[in-house]
Parts: sequence; structure tokens; C-alpha cells
Amino acid sequence: MRRMDKKELRKKMHEARRRAHMGSAPRDLATALLARLRRIPEWENARVVLSYSSVRTEVPTDFINREIMREDKTLSLPMTREAEREMDAGVVRNLYGLVESGFGVREPDPKDARTIEPAKIDFVLVPGLAFDEEGRRLGYGGGYYDKFLKKVRVDCIRVGLAYEGQMLKTIVSEGHDVPMDYIVTEKRTIKIRK
Repeated sequence: MRRMDKKELRKKMHEARRRAHMGSAPRDLATALLARLRRIPEWENARVVLSYSSVRTEVPTDFINREIMREDKTLSLPMTREAEREMDAGVVRNLYGLVESGFGVREPDPKDARTIEPAKIDFVLVPGLAFDEEGRRLGYGGGYYDKFLKKVRVDCIRVGLAYEGQMLKTIVSEGHDVPMDYIVTEKRTIKIRK
């Protein structure tokens, strides 16, 4: 059996995620994921969390983001710089003040959002198309997260959020890919052995 290239795998996993999304109740899923996040030991002491604003069939994060703010943690969301294929972390003061990026993702308004240095982030929630139990991630192909995650502290916790249907036996990684510390699905929390 031949190995699928990343482009083919991305197409297959978009469909798998769509199917998983169709069978879920977003609020129930978000509540279950948040409960699992709160059981990760490093969550309690995390003061600054980089999350993401979910779109389309991604694991829903709106409820999780509201709860992060309610817990008096600093919530930051990606602000993309498309020309440079980079992202910054923008501090969120109000979830209703987000603007749509060129990718159709809600993010802090770059005109007035304060950015936070990657070294100040304690915990990162990472989207993806697929993950495996070794912490490898198949992203969207832009490299935004991999570049950004190389800038955070070594002790910053990286958590992939996924539907169980997004878990694969193995994902081939490349030198620039940054592994996760945990993968959280609606069914389990996987702590990656280091």
C-alpha cells in the first residue's frame, strides 16, 4: 500500500473532520474538552493561553475561550500576517471585538490589539486536521503554527484539540514540525511521552 502524500491526506482528513463535526453537539463537545483541559496539571497555573477561534468544522472553541477569560487567564488568539506567513498572539479583551482575517478566521483587530511575546505564553491550544499518539500534527500546510511554536518557552504546554475521528496511527513528520505535549479529544486525553 502506498503512503499518501500530505496533500491527499489533508483532503481525506478534511472529510473525516467534517463527518465527526456533523455528529457532534458543539456545546457538549466544548464542555467535555474544557473538563479534560482542566485536568491537565499545567492548566491550573497557566496565566496566558493562546487559543484559536474555530471555523467551519474545527473543534469548537468559543465556549472554551469564554471560560478561559472567566478563569482570569489572559486569552490570546492568532493574528495572521499573510504576506510573511507568520502569526502573532493578540490579547483578547472582548470576544465580540474580533475581526475576520483573509482566511475567514476571527482574530483580534491588528489596529488596536496588544500583542504578547511568545515567551510569555504558558499554554497553547492548537487546531489541526489530524494528530497521532506521538504528538505529531497534520496542519493546513501554511506553517504558521510550527513557526510560532518554535518561539514559545520549552515549558509552554502545546495541546492539540481534535475529534477522535482525527486521530491517525501515525503521521510522517518533517524537521520543521513541532510536536504536541497533549492531544485532547471528546473521548480521551493523550499525554505524549518525552
